[in-house]
Amino acid sequence: MRFTKLFPAFLLFTLLITACFSGDGSTPQPDDSLQLTAEAVSNNAQATLQSMAIATGIAETQAAGALADTPIPATEAAEEATATDAPAPTNTSAPVVEDNGIRLSFAEGGTSATAIGDLAGGESDSYLLRAMAGQILSLSFFPNNNTSSLRVEGEDDGITYLEIETGESHWITPLPTTQDYIVRVTARESTSYTLFVSVPVRIQFAAGATSETVEGTLQGPNNPNIEYIVGASDGQEMALTLDSPEDYGLLNVSVRGMTDDVVYLQFLDRPDGDLPASWSMTLPSTQDYLIMVQLTGISTPEYGLPSDFSLEIKIE
Repeated sequence: MRFTKLFPAFLLFTLLITACFSGDGSTPQPDDSLQLTAEAVSNNAQATLQSMAIATGIAETQAAGALADTPIPATEAAEEATATDAPAPTNTSAPVVEDNGIRLSFAEGGTSATAIGDLAGGESDSYLLRAMAGQILSLSFFPNNNTSSLRVEGEDDGITYLEIETGESHWITPLPTTQDYIVRVTARESTSYTLFVSVPVRIQFAAGATSETVEGTLQGPNNPNIEYIVGASDGQEMALTLDSPEDYGLLNVSVRGMTDDVVYLQFLDRPDGDLPASWSMTLPSTQDYLIMVQLTGISTPEYGLPSDFSLEIKIE
């Protein structure tokens, strides 16, 4: 660019020197043709510079336009969109798998959880349940054969609290320590099973009262029963009354002694087939009694529907 600006001036200077020293050495006179030639050279030089400036400006403008029109690569656009998108919601209904097993959780307002599984020979399933010292743990285990076993041990203390090798069983005991408890099902041969795990609610009568009414909602298959514990003395009478606003004929009540492990009521009798229905008996011993409200008819469509209930427990 600098050389282009100096070249016309150098050419003009050369022409003037040549004109001055040509001829007989006399003082040079102005030459119209030389003046025109110099003006033409100067004009050509200016035109050249203007053309170069215009060309440079056009090139810069085109380059700027090209940069402005260049689209963002698809990968960069995707990264920007991903960065501003909200994270995908966590599926809270999925089972929580931990190092020592699947974490059992109770439905809102419930006291039990249900585990259903299929095992090949030599396989096992493990479940975790958090319980407090003094709470009651109740297990009902229903395998389809007698080749599976049930084991309960404390995760922290390593103590084995239950080990059963004979298939179907019901087990209930107070828990001595606040910790996670591992419930393990092991199959010697291929088997399927259903395991009900419950931490029953203790019923406390108000001062001077002889009865308490509890309410709840059952719905299979995950919340098919609720268990309660009530203490009573030898010779007292226990009376139960079950009612439901939408009875599908599936609700039942059972009673078991926690010390003697005797089943005092297995099925609540419905003389008219409807609710409310009642049961009563004179208690033979002083102990805690386990009262279970449960859904029957696991193969019926109504088993999966919510069933509200109320249960009056009276001890006199």
